[in-house]
Amino acid sequence: KNVITIGYYFSVLRKKPNNIFYINDKKFCPKEIFVSGKTIQNYFKKNYHDKKIKIKIFGSNKKIKLKSFSKNSIIKKKYLCMVAAEGIYSENYILMNFVINNIDYLENIEFLFRFHPIVNKQKILNLFSEHKNIKKIRVSTNNNIIDDFKKCDFVLYRGSSVCIEAALNSVMPIYLNDEKENIDPIYEVNKFQIKNYKNLNSIVKQFKNKNNLKNNLKYLSNLQSYCKNYYSKIPNKNLFNFF
Repeated sequence: KNVITIGYYFSVLRKKPNNIFYINDKKFCPKEIFVSGKTIQNYFKKNYHDKKIKIKIFGSNKKIKLKSFSKNSIIKKKYLCMVAAEGIYSENYILMNFVINNIDYLENIEFLFRFHPIVNKQKILNLFSEHKNIKKIRVSTNNNIIDDFKKCDFVLYRGSSVCIEAALNSVMPIYLNDEKENIDPIYEVNKFQIKNYKNLNSIVKQFKNKNNLKNNLKYLSNLQSYCKNYYSKIPNKNLFNFF
C-alpha cells in the first residue's frame, strides 16, 4: 500500500514502440518513470499512454565527452568506417555480408570490424573464410572503443547504441536498412540510412564536396546535440530527493 512504484528506462529508442508502452494491468504501471536523459524524456512525454505519470531525468553512469566535427574530419581523400553490430549473431552476419559483398564497389572507403565482446568473432569470420574479399576486412584488436573512434570517420551499424557514442566522438553514424524493421536508436534525427553500396558512395561524395561543408556541419552539430541529450550525468545528491 505504501510502496512507491518507479520505473527506470536506460535503453535506446526504437521506431517500433517498446513493450513498456503496452502494460495492460494498471497496477503494474509505475507512478513515476526515471530516464537517462532529455532525449528519452521527450520521447516518453510524447508517446507514453498515461500523461499523468511524471517523467524525470535520473541520468546515466556513461561518461559523455563531446568532440566536435570539423572540416578536417569531414573532407578527406580516404575514409575509414567502423562496422559495429549488436551482440546478436544474425546482426553480425547482416553487416558482414553487406560489406564483404560490396567492398569492391565502394569508393575511397575502408572497413574496420569491431565485434561485440559477447560474440565469438572467429565463428563469424569462419563463415566468410572462403570469400575472396575476406582479406580486405580489418578487425579491431583495441579493448577501448575510443581508440577506434580516434581513427574512424564513419560507423556502419543497425541496432547498436555505439552510434550514439560514435557521434559524440565525431564519427558519423550510417544506418544499414534491411527494409524489414527500423531498429536505429537515433532514427528520429538520422538522415543517413543506406540500403545498398550506391547509397554509401553517395554519402562519401557528399562529404568530399566542399560546397556541402556548411550544411554537413550543421546537420552533424544537431545530431551531436540529440545524442548528447541521450544521457545525463547522475546528480550528486540523495536519491530520495527525486521522489
